[in-house]
Formats: sequence, structure tokens, C-alpha cells
Amino acid sequence: MKCDDARAALFARDLSSEAEAHLASCARCRAMSEEIRRVSDELDDPALWEEPGPDADSMVLAMLGGGASSPGARRSGARWTVGAAAAVVLVASIGGFLLGQRHPADWTAVVMGSESAPDASGVVRGWNLATGTRVVLESRGLAPAPPGHHYEFWFIGDGMAFSGGTFLDPDRVELLVAVPRRDFPTLLVTLEPTDGDPTPSDVWVLASED
Repeated sequence: MKCDDARAALFARDLSSEAEAHLASCARCRAMSEEIRRVSDELDDPALWEEPGPDADSMVLAMLGGGASSPGARRSGARWTVGAAAAVVLVASIGGFLLGQRHPADWTAVVMGSESAPDASGVVRGWNLATGTRVVLESRGLAPAPPGHHYEFWFIGDGMAFSGGTFLDPDRVELLVAVPRRDFPTLLVTLEPTDGDPTPSDVWVLASED
């Protein structure tokens, strides 16, 4: 079972034996499990959905929370400070349900492949929220992450790298990033080994030209 599938099952509180086995073996998913359950409990309140308003995006982000962590050491080379994102990565199907209000993006950025993925490219669309940014990444030329790896989306600015979440299938990804893009103008997607290191790897696959 993939990480996204296990997290979706945990979010829906419908854990199969396969999902439970995945959580038992995946440290990254276990680390996110408490926050996923908390958000699921918050969203279980029927009153939240009686009259959905235009601030639904902000409500979800507020429940997720977020903030900066202690500075992390770069794997090699430049220094990075790593921000802890809102912890929960919603798979596209869940994100589409929670953020179903469709309106034009506030900004759009082109991301191009690096030496590690020269044929890759993509478009990132962003919506500015009161407590962060909703982003949708649509890419081409990237295969699903290989076993033992995942992709990670980053906001970069002034030596700080702020993670927007991880994913396995890069074709279309919807994420909530608990910081505004105006403070982090550069967008980056890396291929990460599943090793618990919170800093960006050296394998950059997509980057904006900002």
C-alpha cells in the first residue's frame, strides 16, 4: 500500500489490515498519524458543513496549524532552515473534496526540470489564503517516485526551505502550505529518500525560474 492510500484510510477512519501494516512499517506515516486523526475529528463536526462559506480553505489550514521548526542541517553544501509544514498531506481526492470551491488562481508559476530530470516541466497554481497557500502542481515528464523515495514540494526564500508536503505521483498534486508565497518566491520539487531527514535533498527535479 502507498503512503497516500494509508493516510487517506487513516483520515477516513477506515483502516484495513493492509493500511495498519503500512502504518506499522512506515515511520513517516506514523509521525503524521496523530495530526491526521485530529483533523479528521475536527472535520467530523456536522456544523462545519451546514453552510460552507468562502473561507473553507482558511478553516482547514487553521485546524492544521503549522510553524517553524529548529534549524536543520543541510545534507551537503548550502545551509537551510527547514519550516515544518502543516503536517497533513491530503491526497488529491480528499483535497478536491475539502477545497471544492473552484476559482481562478491568484498566481501561476512555471517549473522546469533540472539536470536530474531534464525532460520534466510543470505548472504551479496558487491561491493565497489567510493562513498560507493552497497550491496545485501539474507536471509532465516525471515518473512516480521509485520504491523507498518520495517527492517533496518546497517554498524557498532567504535561505529557508519550507516543506509543503510529500507525494508519490507527480502528475497532479494538491497541497496546503502554511506560509504565504510572497515570503518564499522560489518553488522547488525534490526527490527524497524516505530516511527521516527533514531537509531538501540534492536531487532537484523541478524548480521555478524566480
